[in-house]
Amino acid sequence: MKTENWYYYNRAMLPKKAPHEEADTSVITDGTIWKNPKKPLLARWTTDFDCGYETEWWFCIRDGKISLDDMKSKKRKKIISGLKNVEVRQLDTLEYIDEIYEVYTRAFSKYEFSKELSKEEFFEKEMLDKSSNIECWGAFLKTNGKLVAYRKCIKFDKCVDFSESKYHPDFLGLRIAEALTYVMLDYYLNTLDLDYVFSGERTINHVTSMQSFYEEHFSFRKAYCNLNIAYRPIMKAAVKVLRIFKKPIEKIGKKVNIFHSIDAIIKMDIIARKCKKVKGRNI
Repeated sequence: MKTENWYYYNRAMLPKKAPHEEADTSVITDGTIWKNPKKPLLARWTTDFDCGYETEWWFCIRDGKISLDDMKSKKRKKIISGLKNVEVRQLDTLEYIDEIYEVYTRAFSKYEFSKELSKEEFFEKEMLDKSSNIECWGAFLKTNGKLVAYRKCIKFDKCVDFSESKYHPDFLGLRIAEALTYVMLDYYLNTLDLDYVFSGERTINHVTSMQSFYEEHFSFRKAYCNLNIAYRPIMKAAVKVLRIFKKPIEKIGKKVNIFHSIDAIIKMDIIARKCKKVKGRNI
C-alpha cells in the first residue's frame, strides 16, 4: 500500500517519520492518500527541519548531552527532590493498565475540548500502542509504589518523540514531572546517544504548558521548519470560504467543539501560506 508511511489522526493524514526525515508526498500528487476509508480532510507534513531561520511552525527539541552539573541550582534541586520521591523506569502498559488509566482520567479532568476515552477504548488504544513498539515510562512513589505519572515515546533511529505525558495532579508538588523527564533524557541522550528528543510540534487545537516546561527546565528549543498542507479537493474550496469568516469562527470556537476544530484548520492554513513566503525569502 502506497500510503503505509502515513497515518490517520483527527481527520488528517500525517507522515510516519521523524522531523528530520522527508515525507513521501507522491501519494498526495497522485491522489492515493484520499482513498483512505476514513476520508481525511487534509494531509499535513513539514519540511526544512531546523532550517536556521524563524518560521511560524516548529518542533520542540532537546539535543546534546544532559547533566545535572550544568544546570542552575534551582532547577537541579527540583530534579533531585523529584528523584527522592519517585522511582522512574520503563513499564509494561498492559501489566499496569488500571494504574495508567487512573492517572489518565485524573489528568484528563483538567482538559478542555477533548473527549475522554472509556476504559474499553483506552485498553484498545494500549493494545495498538504495544503492537507499535511504543515505549512507556512511569514514575512510582517510593513510599508505596503507586504510579503517579507516565510518558509514552515513539523511538526512531536517531531521535525519540515524547508523544504523550500524563501526571496525577495530586502529586505534581513532588516534582514528578522533573524526575520523569530527567531520567528519560539521560537515557535517550546520554546512554543511547540519540541526536535529539522532541515533544511534538507547535500546538493549535489545544493549549499545553508542556513545551514551555521543557524549554524552561530542560533547555528544549524551537527547531523551526515549514508547515505544508494539502486538502481533499472539496475541502480546498471550503477552506477558501471559511477564511472569510475567520473571526466569528474563532469566537464561536471558544465554546463549541466543532468550530474549535474548524478554527484550528484555518489557523494552520494561514501559517502554511506564511511559511511558503518566508521560505521564498530565505532560499
